[in-house]
Amino acid sequence: MPQPASPSRLRRGVPVSLLLSAAVLAGCGTETVNTGEMEDTITEQFKAQGIALTDVTCEDDVKAEVGESIACQGKNPAGTVLNIEGSVKSRDGDRVRFEAKAVSGVAPGTAIASEAKARLEQQVGRKAQALTCPDRVTLPTTPSVRCKLQADERTAYGVTITVDGQGKLNAAVDRKPLAQGQEP
Repeated sequence: MPQPASPSRLRRGVPVSLLLSAAVLAGCGTETVNTGEMEDTITEQFKAQGIALTDVTCEDDVKAEVGESIACQGKNPAGTVLNIEGSVKSRDGDRVRFEAKAVSGVAPGTAIASEAKARLEQQVGRKAQALTCPDRVTLPTTPSVRCKLQADERTAYGVTITVDGQGKLNAAVDRKPLAQGQEP
């Protein structure tokens, strides 16, 4: 019987909380942060941490003042949408420094299932037919999401999956198989 998978940082489907800092030029003569440069900086910084974002969009008209809030959304290739929040930390003339991190998101259930299935198979040393999770999974999971592991043609188990604010996944397989037709 599989035991819980050890936590793993998911790169494809789960938001990972990261702090990043970058210099962004404020628009010429204006008092707002250049949104395009902020989006590019966030994309580059997440990529440097191993997290590919295919699209980052930030709110416009962020004042270039210390403490001003930043709100963005980023998408990754697996279809996860990350909510990114932060604030302006300092300003030196037309240069602004900010910090931002992914605070939550929504991942396709297929991305969560794929990672959990791979980890469980690696731990147990044998292939499973399938692992299915709800279509959309809110991240971090609070407290958990239930999925169904199809071990073979006739045997299925319930799986409790949690993903924390750091993007670490933990999967715990029920000790007893599900009854025929039972959902987890």
